[in-house]
Amino acid sequence: MSGTTERTTMEYFEQCTNLFRTLGDPARQQIILLLGKHGPMNVKSITEHSHLSRPAISHHLKLLKQAEIVTIRQQGTEKYYALDAGSAMRLMKDLIAAFEKECPPEAAGGGEGVGESCEGGAAAER
Repeated sequence: MSGTTERTTMEYFEQCTNLFRTLGDPARQQIILLLGKHGPMNVKSITEHSHLSRPAISHHLKLLKQAEIVTIRQQGTEKYYALDAGSAMRLMKDLIAAFEKECPPEAAGGGEGVGESCEGGAAAER
């Protein structure tokens, strides 16, 4: 396996780790869907659509902001949170593209090729 391809794919995996952790929480998934459906919302509005407390919503929004999934716009004394998942989606697409290039689906157990190794797969290391 080429060192460049492996490094690039591993870098994508490393960059996506926090993103996947962030997306893995059902409360954050609900917030993402709310923002996608309703557009920019403040914490109070999000809380009205959730079973979570305001502090819990604020905590989840902080994590979503750190993962670059939401942006904040200050309007007077209120902060409005908006879905801005474009960079996160690009990162995940880049990971998938790099992974498919290194390990095509047909070589990764995606059909009749079950058990075949992909370039650099575990079987190739044995």
